[in-house]
Amino acid sequence: MNSQRAFDKYGAIKVDWGKPIFYKNDPVFKSIDSFPHRSYSYINLTGNDEDDNVRLDNAQLQIRNLIKSQDTTSGVCFIFNTTSKYGALVKALDICRIENAYAYVSYDNAIYVTNITRDVIDEERARTVLCGRGLGSPVIVVKSDEQIEKEIKERILFIVDMATTFFVSVILYLIMILLTVKRSLPS
Repeated sequence: MNSQRAFDKYGAIKVDWGKPIFYKNDPVFKSIDSFPHRSYSYINLTGNDEDDNVRLDNAQLQIRNLIKSQDTTSGVCFIFNTTSKYGALVKALDICRIENAYAYVSYDNAIYVTNITRDVIDEERARTVLCGRGLGSPVIVVKSDEQIEKEIKERILFIVDMATTFFVSVILYLIMILLTVKRSLPS
């Protein structure tokens, strides 16, 4: 099973990076500018690995506290410049997922992490998930019951597929164990 890389976990997050021009002619899309004003804690990621790791760890604590407090007046903003590394972007998105941030938006050269009130979400205009649990960039997202059911069915199909793929290998392994135990028992 190891040689078939059965235990390797691969993943991807689709992130659409918002730009102000996207919002000019499409009122369905909501930019970060359409949210009420918040007091953001800015995390500048410069490309210096040591400094960025410290800043990201600090940001993770801030986001954890933000989520626990359910404060809708403040937020955390990751700012990326031209020397920022791709790993810092991935780590920032990982932090949002690890801390179960409900709303985070990639916009211009930043990722904004906030708590939003339910009245901000326009459920009729909800789109598929692009980033995070509740807020995709640049669209606010609400998962429908059908989407959740579809995801559950896909997970079940994956488990069934894995079980059928490795069924014979598992049976042969169990037979080998039984034969080894039988051989080691005194006659």
